[in-house]
This record gives sequence, structure tokens and C-alpha cells, in this order.
Amino acid sequence: MRVCTFYGFKGGVGRTLALVNVAAQLADKGYRVLVVDFDLESPGLGSFGYLNSGLSLPGIVDYVHHFLNFDSAPGVGDYVAQTKSNASILVMLSGEGNPNYAAKMARINWFDLYEKRDGFRLFEDMKAQWAIEIEPDYVLIDCCSGFASTVGICTRQLADYVLAFFSPNAQNLYGLKQIVSQIRAESPTVRRKNIELDFVMAAVPSMYDEDGILDDFRHRFEDQLGIGELLTIHHYESFQLLRQTVFAVERPNSRLALEYQKITDLIAGGNS
Repeated sequence: MRVCTFYGFKGGVGRTLALVNVAAQLADKGYRVLVVDFDLESPGLGSFGYLNSGLSLPGIVDYVHHFLNFDSAPGVGDYVAQTKSNASILVMLSGEGNPNYAAKMARINWFDLYEKRDGFRLFEDMKAQWAIEIEPDYVLIDCCSGFASTVGICTRQLADYVLAFFSPNAQNLYGLKQIVSQIRAESPTVRRKNIELDFVMAAVPSMYDEDGILDDFRHRFEDQLGIGELLTIHHYESFQLLRQTVFAVERPNSRLALEYQKITDLIAGGNS
């Protein structure tokens, strides 16, 4: 099982859409994939018809509340469902999506969870249950943006691999430098966790860069973040995106699907 976290410091870089398409492509290769919506403040995976399970199950927020109420980790089987469109893809959403979700999510004190209630153990147990009970080849985590409390859980504790999405601008560089530094700092700690990192420059304009602006930002990101592998997702104009079309399934030969395929191959290559 390889846990891959999709992270972007700022929203609007197509992180969630990329995750869904990569899940579809991994499943098409014969892998069993669990997708997890850990973007608790702005959950999005549940809105994709492609990921519909036909069931209304509790999610991450409910999982944490069960632990807070009973001081024991619940079984993940009650929180994971198989999608109707693809038997190889399973989902664990942020929550049931009812009107009480936002209030329930806001009641979680993440600092207290870790400092007083052993939240680290809770999520270590969840990861172990994924491996034993669900048996996925890949877990794809949709992580929230910015410096939110749960970013560290997704990018440092749970992740074996982090795919960092960014638009080429100063704001993304500022934020990513701090997050990437924290991820790399895990290696010399007592856990000795060497988390792999790759980068995707997303929402890139498809036009001639006559002033060299894109090249300048690309070099700045590569130099300041120590980027080895850099993939690119170009801005794609299609009204089908408003319908959350999964291009890897419905238009597999489109430029967008082929760019997602490069991400999929990179992830799958690291698990060989």
C-alpha cells in the first residue's frame, strides 16, 4: 500500500480533479485504489458522480468524533464504500454531508486531539486498518490547502509520497517553501520517515511566453524547492469541466487526460 497525498498551498490548481483522474487511470491499470477526502473545510470528492457509492456513510469527521466520544478507533469498514462506476475504486469521504457537518467539523480541536488524546495513534491505526481491512494498492488523499491544522497529518504522518501542485506565482512559492521544508524535516527525526516529493505546475497558460515569465518562475521554483521531477498541467478550456467530467474515462486521448497519465505513471513507477 502506498499513500499518496495531493497538496496545493492555494486552491484553484486542479488538485482534486487531478486526483480523481489519476484514481481512474490507476484502476484502469488493475490497481485497487482508495480515495480519501481530507479537505475537511472544503470537501469536494463527494460531488463527483464518478465516485458515487450510492450509500450515505460517515467520514473522517465522524471517525474523529467516534474516537473522541469512545476513546477507541472505530473500524474503517463502516466508513469506506465501493464506487458504483468502478469496483476497483473505494471512497472515504469527509463526512455525511448533512446540515450538521460544518458544526461537527468545527468542534474538533486538532491541537487537543494530538496533545491530550493521542491523535497520532488514532491516524496510525486508521492507516494500518486501510492496509489490513481495505487492502488498496494506493491510497490517494485529497489534502486541504494552506497551513491548516490537518495539512501535517496528510503530508507528513500519513503520506509515503506527496504530490505538490502549484501555479507559477510568488504566493505559491512562499507557501510551498514552508510546507516542503516541514516534509523534508521528517527524515532526520526519530521516525526517520523519508517522504518522497514530486511537483506539478498546474493551470499553466497555453500561449507563447514571449517575455520568459513562465521560464523565470519555473527556474525559481526548481531552485528554491530543490525540484527534481516537474510535471505540467496546462489550462484546459472546456465546459465539460463544469460537469466535473473525468477526462481519463470519457476522453482518454485528450491533452488533459494525457497530462494526468504522466502523473499516474510517476506514482505507479514509485511503487514498483
